[in-house]
Amino acid sequence: MTDEHDLEILHPERPVTIAGRELVLREYGFVEGLRLRSQMQPFLDDLFRLMQMESEPEVDQVLGLIGDHVDQVVAWAAQAAGVTPQWVAGLPPAEGETLLIVWWEVNSPFFVRQLQMREMTRILRQAKSREHSAGATSTATSSPPDTARNALATTPSGS
Repeated sequence: MTDEHDLEILHPERPVTIAGRELVLREYGFVEGLRLRSQMQPFLDDLFRLMQMESEPEVDQVLGLIGDHVDQVVAWAAQAAGVTPQWVAGLPPAEGETLLIVWWEVNSPFFVRQLQMREMTRILRQAKSREHSAGATSTATSSPPDTARNALATTPSGS
C-alpha cells in the first residue's frame, strides 16, 4: 500500500504559486536526468569542489555558484516547472528566489546522487591506485641473496 509520502519520495513534486501562476515543480526523471548530465557538468564540477571544503558551504558561496551558472540554472528550473526560461528571467527578485528555492528542494536529491557517484568513483580510483602501487613495490621479481639481506640489516635506518 502506497501513501502520498511514499510517492513524494519516489518522485517529488511541489506545487507553488509564482507571480500569480500555479506551478508544479518536479524532480527530473531518470532519462531526463541522463540527458541533462552533460550540460550540467560544469555546475556539478563546481558544486563538487564546493562540497569538498572542510566546512559546510555558506549561503553566499552557494548563491555565488548559482550566479556563475545562472543561465543554465534558470533553464533547468524552468524545465522542472514547465515554463520558459524567459518567463523565469522576467520574475521579480522575491518570486525568482522562491522558484529557485523550491526547484532546489525538489531536485537536490538528483544533484546529491550525482555528487555521491563522483565521490565513490574518486574513492575507488584512489583505492585502485594504492593497490596498484602497493602491489608493484611489494612483489619482488626474485629473492635477494643472503649477502644483500645481511648488508641491509647492518645499514642504519633512514639512510
